[in-house]
Amino acid sequence: MKQRLWLIPVITLAVGIFPMPYGYYNFLRLVIFLCSLFLAYKLYKLKDFVFVAFFSFFVILYNPIFPIYLYEKSLWMIINLITAFAFYYKKDNFKFE
Repeated sequence: MKQRLWLIPVITLAVGIFPMPYGYYNFLRLVIFLCSLFLAYKLYKLKDFVFVAFFSFFVILYNPIFPIYLYEKSLWMIINLITAFAFYYKKDNFKFE
């Protein structure tokens, strides 16, 4: 299971492509915020500063406290795909040790 933790944000983002209740998108924000925060910290410890910047951007974009509204589902779909790809790309760093 530990090797597949990266699937949590990827599946959450994939489900968000479909029409869902508003509450799901709040849940999505929380999941991606927490996962991005965790991965940014892990990458910082590994000195992978380029991807620290990527995931720090995702922390800001998906933060549930002060949400950023883009008002366009198609724009969010593109951002969600980019975010899912970033999690997939860095899946080897997304584990508890």
